[in-house]
Amino acid sequence: MDSITALYHQAYALGRTGSTGMDLIQAAGWLRPSFTVEEAADHVLPPVRMATGDGSRTKLVCLPAITATAGPIQYAMMAQHFEGKRDVLSLVNPGYAEGELVAETFDALVETHLVQLRETVGSEPFVLLGHSMGGLIAHTLAMRAEEAGLTPDAVVLLDTFQATHQFAEKTTLAMNEGLDSRERLLGPFALNGVKLTAMGRYNALFMQQCVLRPIKAPTLFLSAAEPMPYQDEGFEDEGWRAYWPLPHTAQETPGDHFTIMEHNLPLTTGAIENWLAERGL
Repeated sequence: MDSITALYHQAYALGRTGSTGMDLIQAAGWLRPSFTVEEAADHVLPPVRMATGDGSRTKLVCLPAITATAGPIQYAMMAQHFEGKRDVLSLVNPGYAEGELVAETFDALVETHLVQLRETVGSEPFVLLGHSMGGLIAHTLAMRAEEAGLTPDAVVLLDTFQATHQFAEKTTLAMNEGLDSRERLLGPFALNGVKLTAMGRYNALFMQQCVLRPIKAPTLFLSAAEPMPYQDEGFEDEGWRAYWPLPHTAQETPGDHFTIMEHNLPLTTGAIENWLAERGL
């Protein structure tokens, strides 16, 4: 185990991943070599095909979250529900593997995805989808794609929290608890210093530079009906819930932030499929 990972685990053991632990990986993330918007095309990673459809439905293009254990793998179970029905592909965030650079700015990160998107969809229709902070990337990519004349047919956001006051200490604690239990399932090497510092760098960029603007594409905001353990503590009424400040169709689905992508997936994918079908997608 490298020193960054060991110290991050120590912060978790002390109950301080949301403060000291995040400060640690953000500081280390700022020290990593990075690329600019102008250099983004040189750091594009190939998309990962998750499912193959029959060509009758619009393809889903997924955007991973920025957590250290995220990546295309977070959509693997979901993609199984679309196998044989629609193409599902996942773009890839740069900086999570040895030798990869991280984006210098949030714009540089989105630019890599815009290049990926052009190469992935060509002139075919597509829907962007993102779970958790992957939803922020999906929405921002939709903004940039529309400006570039590459308009998505729709955007699907799955329990996406804004990178501001919504990402409160209790929410961070709840997410860290959930991520820790899933890290144990993935094995002892699920985390490393490269992944953690990429997460730290992008977390800082999201908080400082992610600005949301309305888009033309219709948006489904699918929120979790239940809080994660610890998530509802310290909130009045239902202030723990994720919400979206821009025009959208709001729906609620059974499960919490994590389980909507796990054992509650049939209901999650059913809601997505029904909403897309209503729009002929």
